[in-house]
Amino acid sequence: MDIFNEINIFLTNLIINYKEIGLIVCSLLILLEAMLPFLPLSLFVTIIFISYGKLVGFLASWIFSVLGAIIVFNIVAKFNFKFKKSKKYLDKFSHISLINLVILYAIPFNPTFLITLICSCSKINIKKYIWGLALGKFLEIYFWGFIGCSFFESLTNIKCIVKVIIGLTLMYIAALIAKKKYKI
Repeated sequence: MDIFNEINIFLTNLIINYKEIGLIVCSLLILLEAMLPFLPLSLFVTIIFISYGKLVGFLASWIFSVLGAIIVFNIVAKFNFKFKKSKKYLDKFSHISLINLVILYAIPFNPTFLITLICSCSKINIKKYIWGLALGKFLEIYFWGFIGCSFFESLTNIKCIVKVIIGLTLMYIAALIAKKKYKI
């Protein structure tokens, strides 16, 4: 945990002294987190939200998180890995519903890196993947930035619970609309 404290101090000093560069560095760290899942997404998102406001913080965090996952998806898909023993599971994942994919990405403690790897090794429709990723990450970033409390605190804070329920409902409706409109 010492390393995360050092990262926090470094980023805070960078933001205080060089506001624009701090946003770029934090955004690139979020992009990098998609490739190196041991980096603390919640820390980077929280720092951006606190330093740059809710709107800029949310947009930068969401856009760079989605871009990072798409980059990982394309890199892994380009190598076209063949996993004979897990082929039947990958085939099942290829047909995952858009709503289930959104939910997988939206849950803040799910290993989204692993979900991206599985999607890139399966034959999932790219439109479905991008919609599921974008909608799911929307809620995940919302959770880390706006709620700003740990999982256990959110269970005891009625405002956090209401925000999560509203967010999940909105993402469910958006997934239904995207599924119907784009036939995915």
